[in-house]
Amino acid sequence: MDKQKENLFFSGGRVDIEIYKEDGSLQKPFNLGCIELTLSREITKAQAFSRENGAKQKIAEIITDESMTLKMKCNDFSAQNLALAFGAKVESLVIKTGEDFPFGGKALKDTALSVLKAGSVGIIKAKITFLGKPIAGKKVAAVVYEANISMSGDLSLINDGDFGVLELEGSANATSEGYYTHYIVEDESITLEAIDRASKEAKTPSVAKDSVGGK
Repeated sequence: MDKQKENLFFSGGRVDIEIYKEDGSLQKPFNLGCIELTLSREITKAQAFSRENGAKQKIAEIITDESMTLKMKCNDFSAQNLALAFGAKVESLVIKTGEDFPFGGKALKDTALSVLKAGSVGIIKAKITFLGKPIAGKKVAAVVYEANISMSGDLSLINDGDFGVLELEGSANATSEGYYTHYIVEDESITLEAIDRASKEAKTPSVAKDSVGGK
């Protein structure tokens, strides 16, 4: 019972995203402001059967198709987050006093705008990192190495009763490191120095002694 209680899971945490540049390097990470994060894994199987014993019996099964998707609900409506939803680049525009706004009216003073033109950058690829902060259970972390980011669901521009929620979806791409890696912190008393020391000791070859002479 104690072991089962130890492995219960109820967690918050943060989701950081790093957008891939055209040269394959990563931009500076930023926090999405997620309030909900879910992972789904979908697989397609091929099966082989035999009727040798009369009734149809399954004799083999393989996975022929696999995909993983992260769904993220955010309440942070920053220009960076909306750019992910719209497939856009964040551009800056300054409207001088007396000039017309592109959406109507005149500026009463110099006004800076963030401009997001939907679809202007196509598919946005990013690395997604989850850092858990448990209320109950063990601390976990996770990494999706490369995902195609898009908007999922509807975007409320007029709200009735609740704050707006921005829903994003990250469809994972296969990389040399896989789709997704999940980490569970089993023992926080093990320091990084101890792990590094143990790793070095494991790599140090031992000197075998002569089985007869003891040298």
